[in-house]
Amino acid sequence: MLAVVGSQTQLHARLASRSIRCAQFCLSILEEVAVVDAPSLERLFLWRNFSQRRRRVSKFSTILKIAHAPKLLILGYLEPGVHMLQIGNTIIKAGTKASTRTTVSSVQMLALHLQFEVYDQVKMLPSFLRCFPSIETLIVESEETLEPSSNLGLKFWKDTIPIDCVKSHLKILYLREMQGTKNEFDFLMFIAENAQKLEKMFIVLKNVLSYTSREAVAAKLNALDSANWASGSSKTLFKFSRAHGGGSAWNLKTGSDFSCPDPFCCV
Repeated sequence: MLAVVGSQTQLHARLASRSIRCAQFCLSILEEVAVVDAPSLERLFLWRNFSQRRRRVSKFSTILKIAHAPKLLILGYLEPGVHMLQIGNTIIKAGTKASTRTTVSSVQMLALHLQFEVYDQVKMLPSFLRCFPSIETLIVESEETLEPSSNLGLKFWKDTIPIDCVKSHLKILYLREMQGTKNEFDFLMFIAENAQKLEKMFIVLKNVLSYTSREAVAAKLNALDSANWASGSSKTLFKFSRAHGGGSAWNLKTGSDFSCPDPFCCV
């Protein structure tokens, strides 16, 4: 096990170990994580890290490189449009097509932080998902943004090239800390109409919405029932977050507990 928490020095991590099974980087100044050769690595976590790059010209905060990790099952939290993802020698960009050189087929659980109102982040989401074609559980934590909102519209998702993991493997989707925006609903509709193997869609609403906002969001969520569900019928379950004001839960002990199938504390 490897855990780095609260490092205030600029960190470049290079994982080249035949025995490491779990690596966690939390609340640290994290410039780069390079998984060079980690044949036993099963879990890799990046949580609430920040980078000196935020003060520079580059818009990326952390670079994640995955070269050799054939047993990697659980990965998170990635931030599309913020993290730079490199698979092998290929830097993943919006529109990158899936191939054996740009995918990590072992990953079955993926967690993301995403600002649905930021176009650069949402447009990277399909490319990130294509990198992990065997995802069965997808966790997306919706984040607030102070930037001007960008309404992509459902057409953005309808025009998206088919995503293998969504179409053929995704069984469980968690959308946590939902704000109630149109972009979030468009994403949920895309999942509903394309995920043929979907068993459950868990939606956790942020616990700061007013009563009127809650009613409006609940009405929109009920409208999902009329979607053309690829899996046959509505699988939606929703509740309000237990954390007042929202926020991402994390626990180092749970992250390295291999008997726990849900290290992202979704339930």
